[in-house]
Amino acid sequence: PTLTEVKSIEVHEDSISKILLLPDNRIATCSTDTTIKILDPSNDFHCDITLKGHTDWVTSICLLANGNIVSSALDGTFKFWSITKDSYKCLFTISTGNTKICADKIISLPNNRFAAAMEEEWSIRVYKTDEPFSETPIATMTGHKDYIPSIGYVKERDVIVSASQDETCRVWKCDTYQCINVIKGFYTGASNSVYVLDGQRVFIGGGDQLSVIDLEKAAIELQIDDQKLQLICSAVMIKDDIMLIASGSGILNLWNMKTNELKQIQTKHQLRLQDVVKLNENTVLIATEEFTIDIYKIE
Repeated sequence: PTLTEVKSIEVHEDSISKILLLPDNRIATCSTDTTIKILDPSNDFHCDITLKGHTDWVTSICLLANGNIVSSALDGTFKFWSITKDSYKCLFTISTGNTKICADKIISLPNNRFAAAMEEEWSIRVYKTDEPFSETPIATMTGHKDYIPSIGYVKERDVIVSASQDETCRVWKCDTYQCINVIKGFYTGASNSVYVLDGQRVFIGGGDQLSVIDLEKAAIELQIDDQKLQLICSAVMIKDDIMLIASGSGILNLWNMKTNELKQIQTKHQLRLQDVVKLNENTVLIATEEFTIDIYKIE
């Protein structure tokens, strides 16, 4: 496939951290400008609402099973938001008690829970998402020896996969919150992105390295080190066996998983491409450090 930029939209007043697809075909974005925006792609990405309440960089957002979203920020809080068109409001705030503790990645779990990779304490916290709300974590999973940039949930196995700068990947059971496998063999910076490919394989990328781990064997199935990758930030499958990888310095890579060929695309940006999501079969959205969402057509 080829990618063609259709347009670029300035959405926030600062760097965009994450893009989140919503069930009603709208999207949510969060930013260093402390806000969350709800956009409507069917109406030229018109901003339906700007959610305010955080006082520092909003690092991550996640869709919950009940249709609400949860956000994390460098102000040391998580916030639950109602985002129905007739009821935009903050429902509850969880304070971690430490403004240095935030989550770079939040994921939804079954049974009204979410998990958050905590930046400063090198742990994964699990909180409940239904009422009555509570500031107390259900569980705190520890074991990593350094920063955890990303986590992912594998539904088929009911496990969380975490990637850390301690050069390991850990697999955690969601019913017991225990680590069941530690996979070694990554270099320090190769942990920025966790993307679940299927019930057995998980993509982990960061720096100039991408890996695919086999959960059944608890081992690295494939690993590629290539300077073309240039600081992997995010990745998404766009076609069968074709993954789009967003990196630093405005670089995109199309990775053919059958041939292991990497096709590099230099965008107009020089800074990081923070996040990439597939809006539909023909459209990819890319969040940039330069305040924009870039819209690409898949051909």
